[in-house]
Amino acid sequence: MSGGINLWQGQPLAATASEGLKYTPTPIVPYLQAIAGVTGTTSYYSSSDNQTTLTGTVVLVGQIGNFSRPYLDYTAFNLTYSQGTNSGLSPFLFDRSVDNRVLNAGLYQQIYGPLKLGLQTSINLDTGKSTSTDYIVEYSRRTYGITPVSYTHLTLPTKRIV
Repeated sequence: MSGGINLWQGQPLAATASEGLKYTPTPIVPYLQAIAGVTGTTSYYSSSDNQTTLTGTVVLVGQIGNFSRPYLDYTAFNLTYSQGTNSGLSPFLFDRSVDNRVLNAGLYQQIYGPLKLGLQTSINLDTGKSTSTDYIVEYSRRTYGITPVSYTHLTLPTKRIV
């Protein structure tokens, strides 16, 4: 279950090639939104093991600017805090719930013209270690977009023995 509320919404530019449609197929609408949600899962395994998780999440997401000026006219961001609890453990490491307090943060910025740079990272707040970081470069035009570089640095969770 999740739901959100709009905290603020700006106005798009006119839908013309020289204004709101300069780099995108639809005009960008600036906004700020808060979202909250709860997720619960239960998994049963043929080995008679089970794992149950309950996770609460709070998100702040938004974008500023209209992406029509030559530089620094678009910034998108997100900030997510998740806290969960679990009982039981999966017999498999790949789906074991071990990251109970996680902070995700991302920033996506227009640099010049249609060129945007981005960073998205996840940090386990219990260990202080980054679990995943993405670096993104994008060239975005009205009718197409190219993301030639997207580098992911993934750190797998430490094996937890119970």
